[in-house]
Amino acid sequence: RLTEREVNRILRDLEAEWPSSGYKFLSRNCCHFATELASRLDVGPLPDNVLRLDIYATREVVSVVRSGKTMRGRSPTETFRARDFCFGLAGDATRHRS
Repeated sequence: RLTEREVNRILRDLEAEWPSSGYKFLSRNCCHFATELASRLDVGPLPDNVLRLDIYATREVVSVVRSGKTMRGRSPTETFRARDFCFGLAGDATRHRS
């Protein structure tokens, strides 16, 4: 069992090692951080369903972007634009309201 001081040291170390500027949607996200924290706290692995949250979110984001590109008349293979996501999100909201 770790002391409060040891946990605080781990958190300070992680704060330095995981700056928000280093966030990467697929490869360095909250699931990766949680895995690292659990490892350092020695509390065992995270459940698989928690570790798959980023995969589920990625699928949803890809779907929203694809919808947005379609709504804007863009090819699915064209480079992603923030507007693709915004249009797709607005389209999903409209579909869910009807």
